[in-house]
Amino acid sequence: MLAYLLMGLGAFLVLGFVLIIINPVKFGQGEVSRKRAVKFLVGSLVMVGIGYNLNLDKVEGPALTAVLDTIPQGQAHTWVTGQVDGGVAVVVNGSAGYWVKDGEVFAANGIARNMSPGVEFAPSGIDWKKIASATN
Repeated sequence: MLAYLLMGLGAFLVLGFVLIIINPVKFGQGEVSRKRAVKFLVGSLVMVGIGYNLNLDKVEGPALTAVLDTIPQGQAHTWVTGQVDGGVAVVVNGSAGYWVKDGEVFAANGIARNMSPGVEFAPSGIDWKKIASATN
């Protein structure tokens, strides 16, 4: 909820400050200079970014945890996440591709299958190329 609030309020403020920067006479107050409006614009964009990242953590965080739970301890050194085809793409150690949909973990390539022997291969249409693209 906080994530959506930050994104919504930030977007509203961005719109207002852009209007002030474009036409300070019509939309601005006498004391709001363009320089000051630009500072507030940057702050508003940061607010939107923080809200977006909070929202991603709610979606991608549980998927990452599910993937890491399938890998023996000490074998996962780096990971990157992204969203693809209604699920979450996870790349571990730069080469093991996973896809998580509704809490179920799938291997997108043989490297992931070898790292997580109990994990099934992803359905057709989900492959390493798609996973790698979603996490770049």
